Amino acid sequence: MIARTLLHLALALQPAAQPADSRPADPPAADAAVPASLEARLEALDPSSPERYFLLAEEVADADPTPRLAIELFVLAFDLDLARPDGGRVASASALALASIESTNERRAWLVALARTLDPRRVPPPWLARPGTPSADSSAYQIATAMGLVRSGDGVRARQLLNSPHLRAALERHDRTLIRVGVPGGAFGIIREADLWPCPSCANARFLRKGRPDSTEARDCPHCLGDPGPRLSFDHMVAQLRFESWLLAGLQRSWAAQVGGDGGAPLRDPEPASLARSYLVDPRLCYRRRGTWTGTPSGGPPPPPQDAPTPEQPAAPTSTSSGQ
Repeated sequence: MIARTLLHLALALQPAAQPADSRPADPPAADAAVPASLEARLEALDPSSPERYFLLAEEVADADPTPRLAIELFVLAFDLDLARPDGGRVASASALALASIESTNERRAWLVALARTLDPRRVPPPWLARPGTPSADSSAYQIATAMGLVRSGDGVRARQLLNSPHLRAALERHDRTLIRVGVPGGAFGIIREADLWPCPSCANARFLRKGRPDSTEARDCPHCLGDPGPRLSFDHMVAQLRFESWLLAGLQRSWAAQVGGDGGAPLRDPEPASLARSYLVDPRLCYRRRGTWTGTPSGGPPPPPQDAPTPEQPAAPTSTSSGQ
């Protein structure tokens, strides 16, 4: 019986399958017409100097937070730098710059991991690492405690915690994650439920006296039905437990922690070769000519790769001498 219950809970914790985040990003909208002065600087870029691609990309990104042109320049700087024997520094900086433009946490984390793989100096020192187990004074522990108090209908103690500006701000920062795992109303739904309890009818006594106040006869409270707290469906209860599991043990590498934190989404390897494909940029087109990216200084298509495989020719039949 216990094994069957655990199996059902594991299946309930497992959300619907989601597509892997390794799919290419949707191509951003095309930029407006590039000014002539900027177009001249683009045409002056040379693949032997990836730093110039990177510096120009920073200027373009400062003028527009999400331009397609800046993304193309960062990706080209990334690939051109990796093609050099001593490359890696500009490529790492380009990956971090792309992470600052990204709008999704998954892709940002992947780009940061890629930057740290290429340049170990990007890895923060050990003393800046987040502690593995939240303490009783940490905001993660107090948020989980407040959520448990709300579920039990203890709105007074829950509000005492949530009235702290620091803790409320920490909870609101997790609003997107709460909604993603299926908590109704996200952070603001939890705050709203805390304001509704204790039970306005029985004050969480769970019953009401029949007749006179000193009567020994009692009946279930008609408001909370003898069970104070919000009415949560099974899915909503699992969603809250999933969030608390991620909040309190998000650094663990166990299967349960991953399912609780990201729904079991596959992890992306920090593979440099996949960055250009992820942004739908052809790194062979690294010359800017007449407003478009081309593969040669003259404006033609890129040459075929030097190591491109050629069709194997069938081996010529060998004749054997029969004059023995």
